[in-house]
Amino acid sequence: MKRNDFVFSIICVAGCMFQEFAIAQQIRGTPIGSPIVTTQPISAPAATNTNSSAAQTKDGYLQTGFNQLSAFIARVVYEAVNSNSPAYEPRLATLVPDNIKALDGKKVAVAGFMLPLQMKERRVTEFILLKNQAMCCYGKPPTINEWVHVKMSEGITPAVDQTITIFGTLHVSEYKENSQMLGLYRLDGEKGETSPGS
Repeated sequence: MKRNDFVFSIICVAGCMFQEFAIAQQIRGTPIGSPIVTTQPISAPAATNTNSSAAQTKDGYLQTGFNQLSAFIARVVYEAVNSNSPAYEPRLATLVPDNIKALDGKKVAVAGFMLPLQMKERRVTEFILLKNQAMCCYGKPPTINEWVHVKMSEGITPAVDQTITIFGTLHVSEYKENSQMLGLYRLDGEKGETSPGS
């Protein structure tokens, strides 16, 4: 390796480390429901109890939030596929509460932070809706019940660093691809709106 290449590599690594440190030290976006007082992660707004007959709706969608979707401990375990293979397959070891199962197939509105996965013609068609913005990049990894995998056929304008509410049909069940668990919640998104002041 030439000396110039080595120096360039060191500068790049140092720059990346500084950028990661700088980003990790600040909370981006606007808090939901109250002003930022500390550097604690921002959480999505409170959910409505679906067991209540007076559950809140917005435009015909049941308002649901991560304080409900992530209110239970979701533990994933890895089990050996068979005794002749070193492969392991994940499965959810805890039961999903009945009030969460009751949301399966329902039209809901869920607020959170967007982490885009796929775009088409400058519109996001697939993304992860996260409970907490710090979970996107530099915070603790989210647990399986702290995100919703959203797909929108028409796409939506990217809304990074701000709260967005997604309206659509929620699916509650483990889903896997290539023997890897991808999530617990999927949402067929129909529309979205950013929170005022975000």
